[in-house]
Amino acid sequence: MSLRIFSCLLLLFCLDIFRHEVLLGAQADSVLSAAQTLVWGPGLETDVVLPARFFFIQAVDGSGTNLTTSPGEKTFEVKIESPAEQFTRIWIQVLDRHDGSFLVRYRMYATYTDLHINVLLKNKHVAQSPFILKGQVYHEGCDCPQTSGSVWEAHMHCPQSFPQIERDLALYAVVDPDRNADEIPKRFGQRQSLCHYTIKDNKVYVQTYGEHVGFRIFMDSILLSITRKVRLPDLEFFVNLGDWPLEKRKPSERIHPIFSWCGSNNTRDIVMPTYDLTESVLETMGRVSLDMLSVQANTGPPWPEKNSTAFWRGRDSRQERLELVKLSRAHPDSINAAFTNFFFFKHDESLYGPLVKHVSFFDFFKYKYQINIDGTVAAYRLPYLLAGNSVVLKQDSGYYEHFYYGLRPWEHYIPVRADMGDLLEKIQWARDHDEEAKQIGLAGQQFARTNLMGNSIFCYYYQLYQGYAKLQVTEPKVREGMELVEQPSDDLFPCSCHRTRDYLKSQQKFAIKHIFVGGRSMGCRAAAALARQLSDESEDAVQGVICLSFPLHPPGQKHVHQQRSEDLRGLPEHMSVLCVSGTEDNMCDRVLFEGMVKEMKAQVEVFWLKGGSHGLTVKGRPEESVLEEASDLNASVKSLLVNNGKVLQLLSSEILQTEVRVLYELLYILNNSYRGNKTFKGLKQVEQCINRLKNMKLDVALQELTELCPNRIQRGLSITAGVCELPSQPMLEWLCLKVLGAAKLMSCTLNRCSRTFSLTKQQMKWEEFIILNMVITSLLSRLWVISRGILVSLSSLYQQLLELLRPVADAQPMPFLTDFTLPADMLQFLGPSDASLLTKLAKAKEIKKKKNEQQKKDKNQGAARKVKEDVGVTVERAICLDAGMKPFLKVFRDFTEGKSFEQKTHKADRKLKFKKQMGEAASFTDMASHLEEMIPWCESQKMEKEKCFLNFLHLKCQRMKCLEAAGYSVQRRLRTFRQEACWALCPQGSVPKSCRSYAATRRHNRLRTHFQSLRSRIKSSTLRTGVKKTQLKRQRKRKRTESGPSVDDRKNRTMGNLSPALQTSGCDDDIDDIFASVGF
Repeated sequence: MSLRIFSCLLLLFCLDIFRHEVLLGAQADSVLSAAQTLVWGPGLETDVVLPARFFFIQAVDGSGTNLTTSPGEKTFEVKIESPAEQFTRIWIQVLDRHDGSFLVRYRMYATYTDLHINVLLKNKHVAQSPFILKGQVYHEGCDCPQTSGSVWEAHMHCPQSFPQIERDLALYAVVDPDRNADEIPKRFGQRQSLCHYTIKDNKVYVQTYGEHVGFRIFMDSILLSITRKVRLPDLEFFVNLGDWPLEKRKPSERIHPIFSWCGSNNTRDIVMPTYDLTESVLETMGRVSLDMLSVQANTGPPWPEKNSTAFWRGRDSRQERLELVKLSRAHPDSINAAFTNFFFFKHDESLYGPLVKHVSFFDFFKYKYQINIDGTVAAYRLPYLLAGNSVVLKQDSGYYEHFYYGLRPWEHYIPVRADMGDLLEKIQWARDHDEEAKQIGLAGQQFARTNLMGNSIFCYYYQLYQGYAKLQVTEPKVREGMELVEQPSDDLFPCSCHRTRDYLKSQQKFAIKHIFVGGRSMGCRAAAALARQLSDESEDAVQGVICLSFPLHPPGQKHVHQQRSEDLRGLPEHMSVLCVSGTEDNMCDRVLFEGMVKEMKAQVEVFWLKGGSHGLTVKGRPEESVLEEASDLNASVKSLLVNNGKVLQLLSSEILQTEVRVLYELLYILNNSYRGNKTFKGLKQVEQCINRLKNMKLDVALQELTELCPNRIQRGLSITAGVCELPSQPMLEWLCLKVLGAAKLMSCTLNRCSRTFSLTKQQMKWEEFIILNMVITSLLSRLWVISRGILVSLSSLYQQLLELLRPVADAQPMPFLTDFTLPADMLQFLGPSDASLLTKLAKAKEIKKKKNEQQKKDKNQGAARKVKEDVGVTVERAICLDAGMKPFLKVFRDFTEGKSFEQKTHKADRKLKFKKQMGEAASFTDMASHLEEMIPWCESQKMEKEKCFLNFLHLKCQRMKCLEAAGYSVQRRLRTFRQEACWALCPQGSVPKSCRSYAATRRHNRLRTHFQSLRSRIKSSTLRTGVKKTQLKRQRKRKRTESGPSVDDRKNRTMGNLSPALQTSGCDDDIDDIFASVGF
């Protein structure tokens, strides 16, 4: 019995040891293997240039089995460095795809040589790490196109063809760019938004049609990005910027090729990847957070843990979406659908429920079933839904995107009828067949990872343009009205492209042939060295060399002439050389130079300027004419630089930049809610003008003009030397064209600001738009004022350019404009309204200038002037009057009130008569009749201010007459109106309180407080200096008056306004008080 027990115990012990060893072996196998882990992807290749490069890591355990669950987000570490650089500007992200694999993406902000990519697992290199990208590794911003399209396609691993491209282009036997350029704008350009593109010599040119052309930025960006990577063939095409495809003609009719982001079964547009998908590729790891790479790391929980409900969020852009939300409210256990915004239909909360908050797109994948239903056209979210870890329920649709041709129902997605009638049935099927639904979701995910990544998008665009270019039967042209879309500059991290140099050398049209090189002084030596080098490479590269004042030797050091003339003597026989030197040149001895010429192989002709120095100036020549000419030019250049600086200051002002930023923010905010509003359209037109001004790069051209013109020191030297270096005639004519174009653009901006201002007042005058109306109108007002200032400055600058152009053209004629004559004045070029504006401003400026000159003249003449007074006393006063003014003012007041001034006496009598009439007016009817008599008299006496005030008072009287006729008691208001009428013709002191606005009252209180403190300081100073008691009493009386009059005082003041005698006395006291308050 004991033996049996012992045997059982021994058996259990052995089994336990065996189980422990099996567990240890399993743990050893589950440990990740750095050697067997897989790393692959386009981001490990030098020639695959993408905005964000990427590659993949597949975790493998010790037994060689791929992991299907995440080993941890921080399992692998990736470092990228360049041995040639101490620091690398590269942003790296390692994204866990939660299926045992990782996606590594990195964005380069500079170009590096021999990039090393280190993939580490617990500080151990994985697979073949480090991966070395040899040679130049170009970043996205580097303009270095591959010259061979087939080589580029091989590097990018592009497929042989795309079915959708073949299907779209099969409708066109040939494409005639000339016919399209004439017919398409006439057919679509009035009501649609189009872009007319031409790719010529790998440069992008564009012209827009229609109002809403903001989406042009997506096409500009992808075209510039492609041309930085590969040379595109010359082609000319039209792009539809709207949502709906345009070409609805049958294939048997004369159809036009239109590129669109979406196609449909009843249209013939050529389909491109959507702008949303295109931007997500270009801005990966940039300004977008949702892209085909980031969505792979945010696929939600594992399949068993997902919610078994169909999910949808969006806006009301289609009737079927309304039905979907109603169906969701009826079956909340099967569908979770709600609106986040209403735009097209009326929001009936009883039918569609309340609006819900936006949900992060990554949170969509908490649900197993994703509903994809059309909006205005195809729903552009489908690529991201496919890339997630859910199954897509896709509505049958007549719209399609560029990749729909490769999708298969029941393989990549679950189809749903167009009317969504079988949606509940399909959801129930997916619940009943959970594993099959999961496999469909995985197949759709794999399709997106294979066909919708960044390299696939670039391949699709290139093959589309390549195939379209082959159909063209005429040469694409840069049409009139097109503008160059320039590549963005990167001055901080520029790249040097070896492909460009190799390409230029291989192209015959870029070969250097039959050129002339020349220079002056040291430039002669450089020109000779260049001509010798180019002639060694190609015999017909240089035709001749021009040398002005060749520096054969330093002054007084004639022994070094052999070394300096080596390149000149080495020029070949077929080359012609012209030399011009002065006989008095201390750096070119005539005997030595003529001896050197005899040794030269080239054909040489020498011209000696008699008496000329090294600067080719002749001694003894009268300098008066030269100095006079240089002085005039100096003044012209100075004025030109001043006006140029004004324009530059306005263009770069912080005020303008702030207003532009506010405009952009307004358009961004109003884009969804007010897109159909006329005010929004007007703001978009203003934005177009501002964007065109930016694209003109006028500030760059004017800055270049500043650099080309001589500065103050150089202008001073030019007067002495008689030589002035100025911009050439072509440069000045080109700048004149730039200025004319900018002026026309500013004129357009003024008109559009005015029109939008009017539209704002018409369209946004209701209560709910009060703040928005205020913001828009104030913004437009400021933009109008700034644009007017720029236009006026440009007009002055244009005149200065013309003045400088005349002597330059006379001295060295090199006409640049042959078919166009520059207008003699900006007024001839602009419209009548702008011309009148400039004329008016010019007159105002001239008047102000004359006024300033007169003031300056009076100031110079009046340094010690004498004023004759009727008391027989001569008072001498300087310009700065520090003496007491009260005696002078009293004498002067008595003098002006004398009987010799009949006109003033007549005017005063008329005013007193009017005040008496106002005091005797017993009703508003009498007051209105007296006002009607007084207003024309004020107009005849040119008393504009009084006339305006009486007009306003007359209007108020008309309203009060109605109340008076209705039986209301208006005597109190009548007394107030009497005060206002009396004050109007003798505005003494402050405005009556009844005449003031609330803002004016507040401002008056602040000013009164300020002057009260000022008087207090004056009072303290006068006490120290012993001012008379009478002045102190007057100040106390004035202080009591400012603190607020009593009831009796107010009655007395009212009676005083009605009494001429009291009125005159009050006038005297007020003038004295005013001067006394400021220390006089």
